[in-house]
Amino acid sequence: MLKITVINCDGRYIKYEWNSKREFVLDIESSNEHIPMLDDKLIEINGKSNKNYNIVDDLYKECKEEQQMGLKRYIVTYYEAYSRGYEVEATNEEEAEEIVKNDIFEGRRDAPDNCYDSGCYTEEIL
Repeated sequence: MLKITVINCDGRYIKYEWNSKREFVLDIESSNEHIPMLDDKLIEINGKSNKNYNIVDDLYKECKEEQQMGLKRYIVTYYEAYSRGYEVEATNEEEAEEIVKNDIFEGRRDAPDNCYDSGCYTEEIL
């Protein structure tokens, strides 16, 4: 949890709250209009008097730096598996499977919508 109190350009004390420093960084970098200005004077951090930072930008830079330290890059492949039973008339199993596959591909049958498994494969990028 990150809570700050700032004095804005109009001299008003305003309180802000985020669930984490990461959310604070993402919010500052977004186009959200309900965030402090980087040049707002920082008064309190998590209810304690601020002595380390002059303005919001100082805190933002430190949080951003903390976030980047020790980060690694990954490729994450997400997958889902769906199933559905289809009744079909055919001369053998292979033909029945082929009929269902073709019907789904060509839009004559609805594709399965019951997800029964999902997961991820993750590889670190070196």
